[in-house]
Parts: sequence; C-alpha cells; structure tokens
Amino acid sequence: MFDLFDAFRGRISTRRAIVASITQICLLSGVVGYLVAGALFGEWSPRAAIVALLIPLVVAPPFIISRFRLTDQLRRGQRELEERSRELAGMRDQLSEQLRQLRRAEEQRQIGQARYLAVLDGAIQGACVHRSFRPIYCNAAFARMFGFGAPAEVLALDSILGLFAPEVHEAMRAEDEALKAAVRISSQVRERPALRRDGSALWVETLASVIEWDDGPAIRISAIDVTERHALDDLKNEFISVVSHELRTPLPSIKGSLDLVTSGMAGSTSPQVGNLVGIARANSERLLRLVNDILDFERIESDGVLFHPRALSTLECLQQAVRENAGFAETAGCPLELIQPDTDLWVFADPDRLQQVLTNLVSNALKFSPKGQVVHLSVVPGASGRVRFQVSDRGPGIAPEFRSRIFRKFSRFDAANARGFQGSGLGLSITKALVEKQGGSIGFHSRHGGGTTFFVDLPPPSPHQRHGLPVSPQSV
Repeated sequence: MFDLFDAFRGRISTRRAIVASITQICLLSGVVGYLVAGALFGEWSPRAAIVALLIPLVVAPPFIISRFRLTDQLRRGQRELEERSRELAGMRDQLSEQLRQLRRAEEQRQIGQARYLAVLDGAIQGACVHRSFRPIYCNAAFARMFGFGAPAEVLALDSILGLFAPEVHEAMRAEDEALKAAVRISSQVRERPALRRDGSALWVETLASVIEWDDGPAIRISAIDVTERHALDDLKNEFISVVSHELRTPLPSIKGSLDLVTSGMAGSTSPQVGNLVGIARANSERLLRLVNDILDFERIESDGVLFHPRALSTLECLQQAVRENAGFAETAGCPLELIQPDTDLWVFADPDRLQQVLTNLVSNALKFSPKGQVVHLSVVPGASGRVRFQVSDRGPGIAPEFRSRIFRKFSRFDAANARGFQGSGLGLSITKALVEKQGGSIGFHSRHGGGTTFFVDLPPPSPHQRHGLPVSPQSV
C-alpha cells in the first residue's frame, strides 16, 4: 500500500516538474521573442507582436520535446535501476542462505569428523591415515602395536613405510598408487611382515582404503596384530606336513598288501577275514586320499605349484571331464550329460589343474545326487568377458547355515546326503585355491531341496595366447 502511494506521489512530482519546465521555457521564449521583435522593429507594432508570438512557437517545441525525451529516459533508467536493485537484493538473500547452509554443513562435517575420530581413538584395531606414507593421523592402538608410547610419536615420522619389512615396500607403493589413481577404493586384506620400534618382528593384517580427510583425499590403513595367529598357523602347517609325509610313506605299502590279500594272491581267506580286509582296504584308500589332499593343499598355499597356462577349448575340456569321470558316474548311478554350447569358447588355464577343478566339482555333484538323476556340465559366457563353467546336480541343495563355510578346509556337508561316498572335506577348498591362483573365481547357486549349480569363471586368452605363442610357467 505504501509502495503504491510512494509511486503515485513520485509520478505527480515528475509531472509537476515537467509542467514547471514547460512554463519556464514558454516564458523564456516569450521574453526572447519580445526582445527580438523590439530589436527588429524598434517599436511595438502588430508585426512585432506576431514575431513575438511566433518565436516561442518555433523555439519552445524542440526544448519541450527534448525535455520529454530526457524525462522518459530518466524514468526508464529509474525503473531499470529499481529492477537491478531488486535482483541484487534477491541475490544477496540467496547468497546469505547459501552461506548459512555452508556453515551448517561445515558444522555437521566437524561434528561427524569428531565422532569418527572418537570411534577411531577408542578402537582396539589400529588405524593410520597418511598421504604418500607421511602420517597425518593415527590412533593409540596403532601406536601401541608398533611399540610407540603415543600417537604423536608416529606422527613425527617422515614415512610409515619404515614400520613394514623392506620386501613389502614396493608392493605397498604400487597399492598406494592404484588407490590414488582411483583404480579401486580399497585394497585386499593382506598379511604383511612388520617391525616394531625396537626392531622386533611382527605380522599385521592390513586393509588400505581411500577416505576424505580435511582438505582432500587420503589413505587409511587399518591394521590388526596377527603375530600369534601366524605363529599358530605355521605350527599347524608344520604338524600337518610332518604327519602327512610320515603317513604317506607306509600307506601305499599297506594298501598294496591289502590288495594282494583281497585278490587272493596271498592265499585264500575266509569270508569273515575277506570282509575285514575289504573294510581295511577301503579305509586305507580313504586315508591315502586324505593325505594326498592335505599335501596338495599345503603345496598350493606355500606357492609350490607350477601352472602352465595356455589357450584351451572349453568343449574339449568338458568332454575330457565326462570321459574321466564316467566310471565314478556309473558307480554312483548318475549319468553325466554335456550341454553343447552354441559356440566353442576358449579359456586361458592350466589343462591339468582345470581338469582337477572339474573333476572335484563333478565328483561332488555325483556324491549328493539321488541315484538316476543326471548331472549336467555346461559352459556359457560370463561377466566382463570371462568364461563360466557350470556343474549342476539335482541333489538336496546346500543348507543356508552351511553356505558361508562351504569352501573352508575340512568342511563337510551332512554325510547322510552323500549316499556313502565320504571325502576329506578338502575338495572344494583345493578347487577354490586352484581357481583363484589362475585368476578366476568360484561360486554356487543353491536352493535347499532344489539342487545346486557350482560355477567357475576363468579369463579368456588374449589374441597372441589364442594363436599358440609360448607362455612361461607361472609359479603360484
């Protein structure tokens, strides 16, 4: 209301000013006309009066028009100025609101960071944040783990690389570069040898990841002291190795002797003795398989297996797997069926190790398939250009509570579902290790009571590998 009144009052003032200006111009031009007429005629006469009247009519209009134009331009300029003033006032309000939002966001960030630091400071897991290995934060657990009295002593270091054994420095630098280049946002969990402040050795399990810290990205290393666990694993592996080698030496001899007795070459035996010898022979075979599995797994874990990868036809691999497992399939009463692929896919793998993987999966499917049910083998294109082998059965499926530990060592499913076929509990663990050592992955789909499909994804060969160029063996 007051704005309208001010605008109306402004318009009246403007019009008054215009009328006053026109009046002044007319009076001035009249005076000029009177003076000019007097100067021309010397005395007052009708012609002087006409000249005195004509001069204002000639002189005044241009001044009046220019006055109106100037007034109109001033009025437009005033309106534009008012519009710009309103726009600037709106922008000022927007900037004020954005500044308030930024302050609130900064307050929330500081609160969040304070909470995050509070959690890290009180954690039993070590944590250190660094840029190019120069520490910018560490918690008390990390400092204690490496023998420092306080986090400030760690922060005084030029680099945390000195806290780890020299043989892992290059790998850690490569991992750091990959993280900074955004190749991935976190590394794999790794066990690494490290050094305490006093020079004593320890083993730590580390995980590096990219985080936002203060004014930019940084690398956070989470660390757990696994020295005791590592020592126990070494002791366990040494015990298993010694026991396995000590058992492996006499077992073939025992099995050979039992084979001779069973075949009758050592003389005739009574049915009761023959039955006992048969039980002993079956158990010796089972024990020999267990020892062989343990030794295989030990060799794989200790990087003692040589792989000779080359380009392989997946169809030929599956056909070989069907042939080699035909006898066991006949014993189990479950036929093997190869689903022919639309096109023959190629895979880059060690042929012997790939057959070991397929044999383990096929034998596992045969053990848990009801008699008469078909076990299917197939190959299909996988994700990211990989090749997927599949072995499917119609068994009871894998119980949900067992799925998380199915690839662990010595994990065995309900023996009642295995139809009398007993294993060591290492088959799937060995299979997983063999697949991962060749750059692949393994998994399964299962519905309890509706069968299981195990799948293995392996990389395809590159063009020069496909055409048979030599590839050096890989020690894994």
